[in-house]
Amino acid sequence: MNSDYKKPVGIEIPEEVKEEAKEYAKGLDENRHFERRVGEFDDLYRSCVGQIMVHKYLESKGIEHEYMKPYHSEGRPANEFDIKIKDLGEFDVKCRGRWKDDYFYNIPIIISEHEKEERLKTDYYIFCTTDKELKNFYILGALSYQDLWKKLKPAPEWNYKFPPAGVIYSRDMHDLIKTILRV
Repeated sequence: MNSDYKKPVGIEIPEEVKEEAKEYAKGLDENRHFERRVGEFDDLYRSCVGQIMVHKYLESKGIEHEYMKPYHSEGRPANEFDIKIKDLGEFDVKCRGRWKDDYFYNIPIIISEHEKEERLKTDYYIFCTTDKELKNFYILGALSYQDLWKKLKPAPEWNYKFPPAGVIYSRDMHDLIKTILRV
């Protein structure tokens, strides 16, 4: 458990990000291949918002990186990256809709069994969320691929759309900037 974990600072989501994310999500919603992986339109939309916002956040911090627009919008294969940072590796952005303002420390992120597939393997994960109204964006933290699969706990007994591999809590994640700068 990360005893230094603090509630992340909210970053306002600009209207242009919402519009861009909506266009990507519409395209993905038409492609039934993605229904198995990421769910309904709102899930697709939130995922696109998260990916765009992480890119903009890294830009605002002056962190050089490559950014690939959400999913297959550029005809890329499924095993490509969301964010790539030279000498560190590829990052997969996971933006989930779990939200309760008074428990940032304990936000559960369910990881699906299919995310272990070799074609989806990445060096790091960046976990983020938004408030229910999609006004503010929060980076919960980051974990390496190895740390994620080591730290997973059994998933609670819920009704899942996909078979769960387990759950990771926001308190078990590392600060994104410290992860990138290796401090």
